[in-house]
Amino acid sequence: MRSILPDIRHSLEARYQFDVLTVERVWSGTTGVHARADTTTGPLFVKTYPLRGDDQYALLNISVQRQWRAAGIPTIAPIASPDGTLLYRRPGLVMSVWEWSDAEPVRPLSHAHAPAVGQTLARLHRCLDRMPIAGLPFNPEPARNAARPSLVSRFETLDQFLASQVRPDGTALRAQLRHRIRLLEQVPHLRAGLSRLRLDRVHGDLTAPNLLWTGTKLTAVIDPQIQVADRARELGRIAFDPGSVAESAQWQHIGLATVAAYIEAGGPLAPAEILSCARLALLHSLASTYPLGDMIYHELPARVHEQHRRYWQQRCTSVERMLDALPDLENQLRDLTSATLPAGAR
Repeated sequence: MRSILPDIRHSLEARYQFDVLTVERVWSGTTGVHARADTTTGPLFVKTYPLRGDDQYALLNISVQRQWRAAGIPTIAPIASPDGTLLYRRPGLVMSVWEWSDAEPVRPLSHAHAPAVGQTLARLHRCLDRMPIAGLPFNPEPARNAARPSLVSRFETLDQFLASQVRPDGTALRAQLRHRIRLLEQVPHLRAGLSRLRLDRVHGDLTAPNLLWTGTKLTAVIDPQIQVADRARELGRIAFDPGSVAESAQWQHIGLATVAAYIEAGGPLAPAEILSCARLALLHSLASTYPLGDMIYHELPARVHEQHRRYWQQRCTSVERMLDALPDLENQLRDLTSATLPAGAR
């Protein structure tokens, strides 16, 4: 496959008017090619997009990061071309250019990272409420709303595909799929304990890889996929990140500290919604086939395949741990949320 890096270099020189020294691929993200370009004025980050993607939606998300920056939310600023272009399209390439940051994702998140995550998410939700944004995509929240047979069928389809393949990990993956299908029997019970669904603007992909750190300082929230969705799930998904749940003995303390910081920072979620956040995170992981579909349907670069394999294993482990711990976890969340209510409302 021909490298896209020469096209990136040409675009930086011809459209953005940078003097480029080198361009190297950065192995981050799951969509498109990411690259570092060293120029005579310093390093840049370049992100490519699907050729058949929605340019207007991509531009909206770039604009949102620019507005976050102006509002004091830590993020990375996009760099426009001399004519003001934030998203550049030419035959065979769609790309955006960003300031470079040496900050990196951390996984698993630790207790020391939790306060910044909760506080920043509270500010981000409030900031999104103030932004003049229209025409956002709507997330139907399938983990909460889709019929259980339709969830099961997605895993059965993957199992049937694996049965037709000869691959060294096929037997183990099929065993995990069959186990997951059995666990999906608990979906109705888990849904029965949820708060009423309320949809609002969210980051849309607030996961550990989209938080960049310098030590324990949160340097940047990146890669928004702004949409109208369940903020309680968004809080739960990052508070009980599968990497932390699977790999840290302190995962419950990390999650609860993140939620406590969100509450203390004035996050707009109601107490009943916050109480549901761990259950929603569990349902999300339980019902999701990601990244297994990408692993078995597509030929991935070895590094990307290994990232996916590790995340799938973390998700499997986190589902088991959260199922076991959910009653105790929700008791502790209840204590957190009741402490924020006026005395007469407890």
